[in-house]
Amino acid sequence: MKKIHKEKRSLTEDSTSVRIEQHLDALIEEQKVRDRWLHHLIWGGMALMFLITFVSFSGELVQKTLRLFRSPLENIRLEQSAQIKGEILQSTPEAVSLNKLRQWIHQYNNDFYGPGLPRQDETFLLAWATFGKREKEDVFHLNRPFAGNLNQSWRDWLTGKTRLKKEYGGYYNPVFSAIAQKLSQLRQKQAVLLQQPLPRFLTDSLATRTKIAGISPFDLRKSLADYVRENSYVMENESRLASKIDARLYERDIRLGLLAVRIGREYGFKRNAALFGWMTAGYKGGARLSRLRGRAAVYMLKDSLKMAWNRFYDHYENMAARVEQLSRQDNPVFILQNPLGMVLQAKRVGRFGARRKNNYGRVYKHHGIDLKAPLGQAVYPVAPGWVSYVGYQARGHGNHVRIVHDHGWTSVYSHLQDDHVWRKLRERYLREGPFWMEAYEVLATVGTSGNIPANDAQYGYPHLHLEISRHGKRIDPQKLFRETIRFVSK
Repeated sequence: MKKIHKEKRSLTEDSTSVRIEQHLDALIEEQKVRDRWLHHLIWGGMALMFLITFVSFSGELVQKTLRLFRSPLENIRLEQSAQIKGEILQSTPEAVSLNKLRQWIHQYNNDFYGPGLPRQDETFLLAWATFGKREKEDVFHLNRPFAGNLNQSWRDWLTGKTRLKKEYGGYYNPVFSAIAQKLSQLRQKQAVLLQQPLPRFLTDSLATRTKIAGISPFDLRKSLADYVRENSYVMENESRLASKIDARLYERDIRLGLLAVRIGREYGFKRNAALFGWMTAGYKGGARLSRLRGRAAVYMLKDSLKMAWNRFYDHYENMAARVEQLSRQDNPVFILQNPLGMVLQAKRVGRFGARRKNNYGRVYKHHGIDLKAPLGQAVYPVAPGWVSYVGYQARGHGNHVRIVHDHGWTSVYSHLQDDHVWRKLRERYLREGPFWMEAYEVLATVGTSGNIPANDAQYGYPHLHLEISRHGKRIDPQKLFRETIRFVSK
């Protein structure tokens, strides 16, 4: 029995030692697997780092290698085209003529988003813009410090006035945000265009010239820039875009300059001498001059200001004479386009200046012309312009539209039909305010709205009542049409 127990004990010990050995072998094998994975992970990480490093430097290495095989002129074309284009655009700014600047000031002053100042103030601003040293970036001297706050410029102060605040100050103008957005878009396009390399045919052609002329490698960049200037068509798109950017910058500064003049007038500077002090001395100078209330003689006591004003006044007088000369060249002729797109005819009692009698027996002169047309006939503007009013007058014009054109011309269209075209026009006016309309766009349709006296020979048929005026004075439309209007008795 003892022998049997010994054998059983030995078997149990043997099986335990086997299990321990197996467990140790499993642990050793597991450690080997972990070591292999750690080894692979380390080598994989090192390989990945090497790959990243190689990819990072391979492009530069390839470029450096290719650069060795390219000509110096070709390297300049590929690497410095943006700098060369920028330098050319900066060195050749497009000069704005005096007449163009005058037209812009007048346009922005009368587009329903400007102050609406008189012509005298337009001339003053033009003289101010051309007085003294004139820089492209600051034509209207808006970057000078604002009095009382050296960290703020006139541009900053005026721009703050145009922003909408909780308390509306009457100077809010949404056109400035539109200009800023447009400038951002144009500058993004310009950046893309500048990054594009110059055409290769330029360097190929210039390479032949440099060999013949014996130009040194140090002068190649200057030679390429001069060659691009000679072939200006190469940068046609860049130049056109730069002109658009400059035009927007001029528009922004002209509007700010007009606002400065407007605020000065509202502060009580009636005379140009006081207004000049406001424009030069800032708000403090304006506050001092506002106490004078136009007494320019007191203002002239200070010698330095007196001398500055005298210099500016001579320039202003010269500019006023030049503006007068340029204004005579403006074409005041206003040719009316056919507003109905059909043969124009009218009754004799509907001609301009005809004696009429209203429902109250009052005799008056007819201030327009009544053009016969079928009910619902499309009505077009006689010329492009700003639709300044769309409304209804029960005791007169009925549904009528007023359009403001260039050079002080205004046209009025009356007795229009109340249909979907009219309602759409009315909704647009209420939504947008004054808006621009081309001559080919349908304005409304012919109708019989408004007051047409029953005892009038005009009663009972649809017609378009058309009035034309210039600077408030009514003019016979018959004299302005290309077509001849046929007058009938019935």
